[in-house]
Amino acid sequence: MKSVQTIEEIFDSNAAKFGNRVRKYKGTSASFFSEYKGEEQFNFIYVDGSHCADDVVCDAINAWRLLSRGGVIIFDDYIWEFYPKTRDNPVTAINAFLYMKKGEYEILDVYEQLCLKKS
Repeated sequence: MKSVQTIEEIFDSNAAKFGNRVRKYKGTSASFFSEYKGEEQFNFIYVDGSHCADDVVCDAINAWRLLSRGGVIIFDDYIWEFYPKTRDNPVTAINAFLYMKKGEYEILDVYEQLCLKKS
């Protein structure tokens, strides 16, 4: 009988092929950003945490600060709708972030995810 893998086990298996180039942090993004001292920047950041607009915009701003020039950031669930008020969903926060950072990025792809390259 085949065992059911957890999401974390699948992530670990997928990330293993990249060795030490992928680092996993378990916890909230708020705790990560408060603990991380920013000694280095990242070439790739995947944002997929809370789907509440307030949290998403904080994650976007903090992650952008840590993204190297030429680096890629992907926002998951760009068009995800759960909350009855559009302003509470990720799209509102991500669009506000795009407005704030206009001229600092190139849009690589957009649909269910939004992929940006930092200029």
